[in-house]
Amino acid sequence: MRANLIILGLMLALVSCTKDPEFPANTSNYEKVSSWSNFFVQNSNANFYERDNAVVLSLGKKAYIIGGNNLPFPENNTWCFNPASRSITTFGTNLFLPVLSGAIGFTVGDNICYGTGVANSGFTNSFFVKNAVEGTINPSWRAFTAAFGSNATFPGAARSNAVTFTVGNNVYVGLGIGQSGYLRDFYCFNTDLKTWKKVADFMGSGRQDAVSFVINDKAYVGTGYNNGYLKDFYEYNQATDTWRKIADLPDNGRDDAVAFSLTGRGYVGLGWNGTTGVLKDFWQYNPASNAWRLNTSLADLGRFGANAWVIDNVPYIGFGSNGISATDEIWKANK
Repeated sequence: MRANLIILGLMLALVSCTKDPEFPANTSNYEKVSSWSNFFVQNSNANFYERDNAVVLSLGKKAYIIGGNNLPFPENNTWCFNPASRSITTFGTNLFLPVLSGAIGFTVGDNICYGTGVANSGFTNSFFVKNAVEGTINPSWRAFTAAFGSNATFPGAARSNAVTFTVGNNVYVGLGIGQSGYLRDFYCFNTDLKTWKKVADFMGSGRQDAVSFVINDKAYVGTGYNNGYLKDFYEYNQATDTWRKIADLPDNGRDDAVAFSLTGRGYVGLGWNGTTGVLKDFWQYNPASNAWRLNTSLADLGRFGANAWVIDNVPYIGFGSNGISATDEIWKANK
C-alpha cells in the first residue's frame, strides 16, 4: 500500500510539473501579448467623447462603438472605428435606440445587436439591431423581433450588466442583475433558426460585470461582482450543455474587466477591485494546462469599464475610466 502511495505521489508530481505545449515555429504571438502601444485615433468627428461602459463589436475589419457613459449622462450614439485610417466616425442615426446603461452586444451575420441594461423605465430585456453592411443606406436601429421574427424575443428576465459570448452559430446571454437580484440563468440564440432557448444555468454564483472569452468552441466565464469582487472561472461546453470549474484567476477578484482570446489563449485584465482600486494587469489562460500566468500590463494608469476587441488577429483596448475621468484612448497589442 505504501509503495502504491509513493508511485501515485510521483505521478501527481509529474502531472503538476508538466509544462505548456511547445509553441509552433514563427508564432511568437501564440504565447503572449508582448506590449501595448497607444494607438492614436484621429477623430474625424469632434462629437466623439470619452466614455466608459460602452459596447464595442468587431465585424470584419472594423469595430462598432455603441452607447456608453459620457458623464454625467449615458449616450445612445453609434460610431465606427477603422484601424486602417485610425479614425472614429458616426455610423448612421440612432432612431428607435433607447438610452441604456449596462447594456451588452453581439453580432449576427452582418448585424450589430445591442440590448438589455437599464432604460428610463428600469431593467429591460429588449434587443435592437442595425445592419453594418448597409451603413447609412438603412441607418436606423430596429427591434430584434422586427429583424428576426417573433421567435427572437429574449425569454430571460430583464437585466443589466449581463455577459455574452458566441460559439459557432450560437449566441449566449446570461448573468447580470435584475429585479430579483444577481442572476445565474443563460439563454442561447440560434442565429440560423432565429430562436432562443434556455440552457444550463451558470455553475458559479450569480453576478454582474463578468467577462468571457472563447477558445476551441468552449466558452470561459468569470470574475464580476456579487457583494464582493470575484475571481472564479468556469468553462462552458456547448456540445454537452454543461459547465465545469477551472482555475481561479490568481488575484483578489475584480469587476468591470475586459477579456479576449488570441491564438489558443485567453486574456483577462484591467477592471476594479475595492481593495486595490483601478487595475492595469493582464493574465493569460492556457486551457491545456488549466493555468494562468501574468502577462504584459497595460502601460497606462489602468482602467475599468473599458472594452477589448480583436480585428485581423490584433487585440485592441479602448475607453473606460481611470478612476478620475473617462477616456477616448485606444491601445493596440504588440505580439
